[in-house]
Amino acid sequence: MKNEIGNRYGKLTGVAFDHISKSKNAYWKCVCDCGLTTVTSGTYLRKGHTTSCGCTKREHFKKTHGYSDSEPLYGVWEQMRSRCNNANNPRYSTYGANGITVCKEWDDYDTFRKWAFENGYKAPGANTPKKERMSIDRIDPSKRYEPDNCRWITVSENSKYKHECHANQT
Repeated sequence: MKNEIGNRYGKLTGVAFDHISKSKNAYWKCVCDCGLTTVTSGTYLRKGHTTSCGCTKREHFKKTHGYSDSEPLYGVWEQMRSRCNNANNPRYSTYGANGITVCKEWDDYDTFRKWAFENGYKAPGANTPKKERMSIDRIDPSKRYEPDNCRWITVSENSKYKHECHANQT
């Protein structure tokens, strides 16, 4: 195990050992130039995969889109794209590996955001329970994420729908 205390990677400086994962990877507590701390794998630090606490991504989002970095819709968009495009995403095997993709026009967040608000998406309030938040749903689950195949339903409706679909398959 390589000691990362005092080593600098991008905006991060290693300050303390944190833990060893089940897969035997060493994780280190790091302080970011912005003042926040994060815990990440030493391997990710050395390979340049992790170079900040996330502030660089948040700054880019604000500059590029002018929206709040805490906008929940951005997280929906990011997760949708990750499960279809990132083989390291835990849900990739259900989506991307099965040929589920995201249409090219939704590679642009502004285009996705405009479609979302024009098609039933409602931003959650501070006290909106999780089950009442909006979830993107593919009308035909065998087809990709695209305007003609998607709709907004609540998380609780989505859970019920998925449960009914699995019950019908048995």
